[in-house]
Amino acid sequence: MEELQLPQEALLKLLDKKVALYDIDMTLIDARRRFMSAMEEIGYPPTTPYNRLPRSARMRFWEAFLSEKYLKYDRPVEEVVNELREKYRMDMGIVLVTGRPARLEHATRQQLKAFGIPYHAMLMRPQGNFEPDYKLKLRMVTTLLELGLDIVEYHEDNVRAARAVSSRFPWIKVYLHRVGGFETGFGED
Repeated sequence: MEELQLPQEALLKLLDKKVALYDIDMTLIDARRRFMSAMEEIGYPPTTPYNRLPRSARMRFWEAFLSEKYLKYDRPVEEVVNELREKYRMDMGIVLVTGRPARLEHATRQQLKAFGIPYHAMLMRPQGNFEPDYKLKLRMVTTLLELGLDIVEYHEDNVRAARAVSSRFPWIKVYLHRVGGFETGFGED
C-alpha cells in the first residue's frame, strides 16, 4: 500500500489545536458540473449515480472526473466554506483530506486559493492508489490521530467514509454533506 505523503512540518504546528478535517469534492467544492461532464464523456446520462455504473465504466469515470479539464466547472459551497473560514479565524486547525490523486496537487492548491479556502495542511490520495475512498479516508484519519492531532470534526460527502470514521472514532463529530441534494452515489455501493 502506498505511503501517505504527510506535510510533517505543517501538521506538527497543529498539535496544540483542535482540528477539523474536510473532504474537498462535494463538501467544500460543488463538483456537480464536473460529475455530470464526466458521466457524459463516458456515455451515460449526466445524473447517473456512480453506484449505478457497471464496474467496467467506473475507471473511465474516475479518469474523466479527476482530470484537470473539468475543474473549471467547480464552485465553492459557500455555506461550508464560510464555516471553515470562521473556524480558521478562531485558530482551529484545518486539514483537508481528499481522494483527489497527488497528480492534481498543483491544480487543487490553485483552486483552493482562487476560492479563498484557507487550510493548514492537505492529504491527497497517493499516485497509483485505488483503494476505496472510505478505506483511504479511514487510513488518513488514523494516521493523523497517531501523529497526535486532536481531531474533533470530520466533514465528508461519502456516506461510507463518514460511517467508517464515526464507527471507529466515536468521539469525532462527523458531518455528512449533500450539495443541493445531489446524489453522486459515492460510497453507497
